[in-house]
Amino acid sequence: MTAPSHRWHLSTTRTTQLAPALELLPKKTMVEARPSSTRGPKPRVMHNLLAPALCILKFEERQTPWLDDIVFGAIHTGPGVISGKHSVSISDVHKVLRLPTISTDAAADCLSNHELRPMSTRQLQRVIEAARIALQGIALHLERHPLILQSIDVQVDFNALWLPQRPTTPSAANNEHPKKQRALMMIKANVPIKTIANELDISKNTVKQWKKALIAGDGEGSVEDN
Repeated sequence: MTAPSHRWHLSTTRTTQLAPALELLPKKTMVEARPSSTRGPKPRVMHNLLAPALCILKFEERQTPWLDDIVFGAIHTGPGVISGKHSVSISDVHKVLRLPTISTDAAADCLSNHELRPMSTRQLQRVIEAARIALQGIALHLERHPLILQSIDVQVDFNALWLPQRPTTPSAANNEHPKKQRALMMIKANVPIKTIANELDISKNTVKQWKKALIAGDGEGSVEDN
């Protein structure tokens, strides 16, 4: 029997196609694990451009030993081990890797501790740290092995994952806004300016300036003005 064809086209111009990936995840209603305090910076949010591919690989039960190896290495590189055991569950990292956005709020909706209660904020942060590290290795692997994506009929715009590194002087690097690179990645994915400003806790004018400079510097007419 021929496997159903999944035609997902992932590009910087259509982020709305990430939504169907949510249907492959178990739905849970959980109490918010994070404290209500508004102190400190807002939680980081990463838009996961590999979520559709990882969801399909899971849904079709493809054999992906390379994926387990990458996640295993990411746990050791990131949160590490505690008392000789993994500090986070490999299965929890896999769940987060299939989320369209990676953040403590998104992870809290699909993860629980061994007592099936809401996971602590610190533990959520450990899982997210491992997932973010794993994504880099997964992207490298998929880029070097294009047949994997071809076999599930998924296209990934790796240019949206690997922003071009421009040479900068030491003074320019020191003066660069710490959130600029993440904002640029979201701009290239056509995330609305208001959303970027809210998620990164920066002004809309700052985002607009970076977007204008990005379009002028790269000549990317595909970046919509929103």
